[in-house]
Amino acid sequence: MGSGVTSVLVIGDPHATPSYDNERFRVLGKYIAETRPDVVVCMGDLGDMASLSSHSKNRNILEGRQVKADFASMQEANALLWAPTAELNEKAKANHKPRYSPQRYLCVGNHEDRIMRVAEETPALTDWLLEEFAEACQPWTVVPFKQPLIIERVVFRHFKPNAMGRAVSSRDNLARSILNQGHCSQVVGHCHLLDFATTTTDLGERIFAMSPGCFMHPNHDETWSRGTDGPWWRGVVHLHGLRAGFFEHKTEISLASLTATYG
Repeated sequence: MGSGVTSVLVIGDPHATPSYDNERFRVLGKYIAETRPDVVVCMGDLGDMASLSSHSKNRNILEGRQVKADFASMQEANALLWAPTAELNEKAKANHKPRYSPQRYLCVGNHEDRIMRVAEETPALTDWLLEEFAEACQPWTVVPFKQPLIIERVVFRHFKPNAMGRAVSSRDNLARSILNQGHCSQVVGHCHLLDFATTTTDLGERIFAMSPGCFMHPNHDETWSRGTDGPWWRGVVHLHGLRAGFFEHKTEISLASLTATYG
């Protein structure tokens, strides 16, 4: 995808779940409608899908309320996120002005990939799970798990795989590790950390690597992460003037700042 100078809003892993409210999506939706980025990229794990975790005691109750509630939480998050844009476009239509229609990409994360794995393991539920997932992903263009999305020579994906296919997830110098292994500009999710690194190639081209933090509920508590989630950063990153592998400037907007401004 090459479209000249581009404004890209990057949303780190949101982990929508029925365990917490989705109010933060409404707040972010207001920011999107006001700033109108050309492209919005969700780095994956839009839905937490705890009911399908291999560690969940409820995983075998696929037809139960837990899975439906997880899908419903994703749908609600999307509805809240894009409602301000819909309202903006209604006003534009009434005033005979151009409508705002950003490109929207969801890079499937490992939490959404739970749906695919369970669908493969449970043929009787495959169609239902995939239909529910497709509906829950509206209106995003879905980028399959582990496949890269390339925008202006920047690779966006849920995580950067190492030689063993596992996520590069070093807490220290995460972005630098990704940059050294990829040798091109990359934005990755998964680690929930806010980190950034840049260098200049032998050809004089500037490249960067970035982990954009996450967009989780401020009270979201994962059992596995207790005691290790202190460095997680909640917010979004807005890249301005993205072109040919680099950008003019970036804005880091914390969830607390978004809530204070648009809540």
